[in-house]
This record gives sequence, structure tokens and C-alpha cells, in this order.
Amino acid sequence: MFRSLPAVVVITATFVGTGLIAAQRTITAKEASELVDTMLRSDGWNKLPGFVITVSDIRAEFANFYEVSARYDNPVGSGTVGNFAVERTTGVVWSFPVCGFYSSTVLLKAQKALRDRIGLTDSEYRNLQKPGPFCAPGQTPHVLEMGQPRLEALGEPTKTNPSSRKTIPRFEDFSVPTPLPSRQGPTYVANHVPDFQKEIFDVARQGPDFAGHFVVEQFTCGSGCTSFVIVNLRTSEVFRNDFNVAYSFCADGYEPGAELVYRPDSRLLIVNGAIETLSRTKGEVDGPCGHFYFLWDGRSLKQIHSVVPAAAKAPQ
Repeated sequence: MFRSLPAVVVITATFVGTGLIAAQRTITAKEASELVDTMLRSDGWNKLPGFVITVSDIRAEFANFYEVSARYDNPVGSGTVGNFAVERTTGVVWSFPVCGFYSSTVLLKAQKALRDRIGLTDSEYRNLQKPGPFCAPGQTPHVLEMGQPRLEALGEPTKTNPSSRKTIPRFEDFSVPTPLPSRQGPTYVANHVPDFQKEIFDVARQGPDFAGHFVVEQFTCGSGCTSFVIVNLRTSEVFRNDFNVAYSFCADGYEPGAELVYRPDSRLLIVNGAIETLSRTKGEVDGPCGHFYFLWDGRSLKQIHSVVPAAAKAPQ
């Protein structure tokens, strides 16, 4: 395989002067956009209001890729469908910023047709493949699928109305597709580092663990206290919350490591402990110990239920 690479380079160089093949070896920005559009349309993302795709050149260190972004009109939250990095010579569609490439029957067919159109043979395609822009050396990329948009994003009614729930919420009541391979176990990030933002993104690349394509990253906020952020792996957005979870003063049943419970296939997040908020006049204020149920809407957590033991009181 390595001996064939110089031959490809020589052939390309030979035809640069004639202009016969060299220009065909790189796909255009329009073709990159069409690949992403084909993939998203097959799952119905184009039905979102104001759906649009844009293409731009990404940072210099990723010069071999086009950045393709898909958005829609969302008056109440993020309108980002996803960000993608399309390899200029092969048409491989990578996630931005996860080490993974997208693969579906429709996309693979479109990519093969594009390679045939520019005269790229299967052997040349294999030789020209490059690691994704967010893959670490030697890292095995994930194989990804977009999945379909949620009904509420399409403006259609959902079967479950969480605001009217009187029973304890269940994870399966708020299930979502899991298009990205999920990591196992909770995710922790070191917050006492020079570049906390970089640490967040480095950890996020390992894959999602919440609500389909999000990752909950936990870090300490003191003894018996946990804070966390939620990262959107499609858009690179980082969402910070307005509360911490305290548990050191709670009775038995509130164990370290169990203060946050969530699943990759659900939008439900359960807090076990006390909700700690920051008051301008009182400083840190801890509520009673209990079990608090939150629903993730893509940008923020909304409390929908709580179970607080009768004897539980906020610390004085």
C-alpha cells in the first residue's frame, strides 16, 4: 500500500500541466454541501422550518476539509442541526468535533456516485483517506448516523406531556435516538487545569452519554459537591447550569457518584441530593435532600418532578 502512494503523486503531477485530472481530484464546496444535504434529507431534517446548509473553509490546520453547517429556524432554542467536516479529496463526511464519520445507505451511494464522477478509483480512494479533523493519532473513529429529528422540533404533538405528570418519570417516557456510539459510565473532567474549556472538549470527543448526542461532564465544586456542564457533540455548544448538587449532609441513600443519573437514550436527568444555588445576599443556598427529575430540552434543564422525604430539611 505504501509503495503505491508515490505512483499516485507522480500521475497527479504529470497531469497538472495539462489540467486534465488534477482539478477532478478535489470535490467542490457545492458537492460537499450536496453530500450533507442528501444525508440529512433521507432522515427528514429538511422538513424543519427554515432548513438551510452553508459551507465554509475551516481553520488552517484542517485545510483538507470543508466545514458544512446545517441550521433551521428555532425561535425558542438552538437552531443548529449539526456541523460536519467533508474531506475534499474523498467526500468522507466527518463529525465536527467528534472522531467519527457518517455512514448510511443513502450517503454511501451518493459518495460512490461522486467518486465515479471525478474519476477516483476505489484503490485511490483507500489510499487518499485521511483521519478526521478531531481524531487523535491512532484513534479508531466511530461510525455515525444522524437519526431523525424529534417530533417537537417538527412542530408536531408528542404523546407525553411532562407538565401534567403525577407519577414518577421514567427514562423510557422521554426516549431519543442514539445516533452516536455511547460511552460507558459517568464522565468526569478536571476543572483545576490552565485551559478548562479545552479540557471540556478533549473529554467530549470520547462520545456521548446523555440524550442522544450530548455528554454530561461532572467536576467537583468542593467536598461533597458536584457541578456539571452539558456539551452538544454536534454543535460544540457548552451549556452551564445554575445549580450544583450537594450530598455530604444527606442521609443514607445519597452515595457519592450517584448524584446524577441519566442515560444516552433519554432526555431525563435525575438529581439525587440537594439542589445548591447561589444567592447574591446569602451565598450558597442548599435546598432539602431529595430526588429531583429534570427534562432536557436541548438547551436547558426543566424540573418536572421531585420526591422529598417528609423528614428532609435544608441545612441551617
